[in-house]
Amino acid sequence: MSAGGLEGRVGRAADGTLNGIVYEEALRWLTPLTSSPNVSDAVVRTLGFLASLGLTTVASVNVAPGELAMLRRLALEDRLPVRVRVYVRLLRVREFGAEDLRPQGRPGRFAVVGAKGFTDGAFGPRTAWLSEPYADGSGECGIAVESDETLAEALASADVLGLAPALHAIGDRAVVRAARLLAPYVRRDGPPARIEHVGLTPPAVLSALETVRPTLVVQPGFVWSDFWLPGRLGPGRTRWAYAFRTLVDRGHLLVGSSDAPYDPVDPWRGLRAATERRDDEGRSANPDPREALGYEEVVGLYTHRAGAVLGEPQLGSLEVGASGDLVLLEARSVSEAVRAGAAAVRETWVDGVRVFDAAGAAEEQ
Repeated sequence: MSAGGLEGRVGRAADGTLNGIVYEEALRWLTPLTSSPNVSDAVVRTLGFLASLGLTTVASVNVAPGELAMLRRLALEDRLPVRVRVYVRLLRVREFGAEDLRPQGRPGRFAVVGAKGFTDGAFGPRTAWLSEPYADGSGECGIAVESDETLAEALASADVLGLAPALHAIGDRAVVRAARLLAPYVRRDGPPARIEHVGLTPPAVLSALETVRPTLVVQPGFVWSDFWLPGRLGPGRTRWAYAFRTLVDRGHLLVGSSDAPYDPVDPWRGLRAATERRDDEGRSANPDPREALGYEEVVGLYTHRAGAVLGEPQLGSLEVGASGDLVLLEARSVSEAVRAGAAAVRETWVDGVRVFDAAGAAEEQ
């Protein structure tokens, strides 16, 4: 089923009646029902909460024109407690003018970095695009979102505006497709071309990625959230799901993120999932210990590697000339901090200014 050329579908019960579930691009049909006239205060509160988790810079991805206007207004009013970087919606890139894309407000606090599009769906609704059918999906292989021509044209338009390209790709077939579409842009100046999620990377996909070498932005928390994945893909393919160690060992620039609000925003949860693989109940999308990362290694996914994908190497490192962003932790080692999680965060500083103080927060409560 499609709407205006955009791939999506609605769910139906066995008797054919609608069951209230919508998939992928069909969500756009609900936009008029979910729009809120004023979310600015909620956004500021949310950014303050993110600071309490130790986050100093966040990237808002897939931003619509109205959302960008709101974020620019908050930046101009100096209401952003942390750095905000934006990727606008790729298929709406022609709606953004040069003025919309300029930095706003306090220097370094807000910037538009790139444009993000979609090539497939997700494992949960069986819409991630696979080269072979789902093990539990009655022959389904998922959905290819948008045509190659549509995505290629939008990527070219984004490049003219100086926006870094980002493509969502989870299934193995989609990852190969995304790498092919991004190939013309991997050597561009500024923030690099990136693939979001990179959920399934068997050997054939690894070969395709090594030919193009885009930056790979992964969500370590999915290792825990998608604990049901072995039943959906089968044990053979699951071995190559969220294969972080393999990707790092092959020299890829791997970056960590949360994919909030679809998964918990807490970065400490992602850090634990990448290092320990199994959750507290012993569940995992891919428990293979060979894909685990070390504690200091995985911290790098959320610090200096994250700065690199934004085209800002001065972020996420402690050296002369770097930004004055600091997180004070109550822990004796990196591993202890990861296990303690957000409870270890005592203070968060952005550009030399303290934006979160656990002691002060406790007093207010």
